[in-house]
Amino acid sequence: MKIAQSLSSLLLPDGMNRHHAIRGDVVDSLLQSFENCRPGLSDEKIHGNNEEVTQFFLNIYEKERPRLINTINVQESFMSNEAREKFFAEIDSMIRTIVIPGYVRLATAYTPRERNDFYLIPPRFHFLERFGWAVAGMLLGGFVVWAPFIPIWSKEWVLPFTVIGLVFPNVRKIFSIKRYENDLNRMVAKAESEIDRIEMDYTSQQLMSVTPTVSLDTQLHTPESAHTETNKNPEKVKARGGN
Repeated sequence: MKIAQSLSSLLLPDGMNRHHAIRGDVVDSLLQSFENCRPGLSDEKIHGNNEEVTQFFLNIYEKERPRLINTINVQESFMSNEAREKFFAEIDSMIRTIVIPGYVRLATAYTPRERNDFYLIPPRFHFLERFGWAVAGMLLGGFVVWAPFIPIWSKEWVLPFTVIGLVFPNVRKIFSIKRYENDLNRMVAKAESEIDRIEMDYTSQQLMSVTPTVSLDTQLHTPESAHTETNKNPEKVKARGGN
């Protein structure tokens, strides 16, 4: 359990604790929106200046920004308006200066490879690259059979190596996609961790402002009318369980 959530569950009233803690799904949802819109990014922008790519995703973020504000208003309803504005300003700054540039760096490296189906040469020569990998697998299989220090002598082993070479571009595609997803997930996790750190700071300040404190002067200066009423009406004071 997160530290900020633990503190709030112990000390905050139920109304404040109900929507506490902005979730990492805010950044995750934003990056998913970027991924959904990434096909609209032109090749000219990808191979051009990164500032154009950054502006492309900044425009998408501006459209998503009202949803982020609504999420903060709901989940952080226990905060004062001023605290919520400051909290959002820090998250907004982090998204603009860290999340979006980091995503642009990953996307500009990944998108050209994705659009070329992860081949190393242009699309019209893809069959040549696949054939080349098959030949490389055949040669590797022949070397394994020939090498005296490898205990494989059956020539039939050349065929599996050839098949592996033939399907190698597909295997490379799977691993490339998986690596890209892992990079995005790590980015989300780091952004979530930073948001939690900022949120914990504001939560601590809010806890300090709402924790009830009774001063010694308040305890000592009890209104005399309270004692007077008790003395005047002793029959109204009954022990628990009395008739």
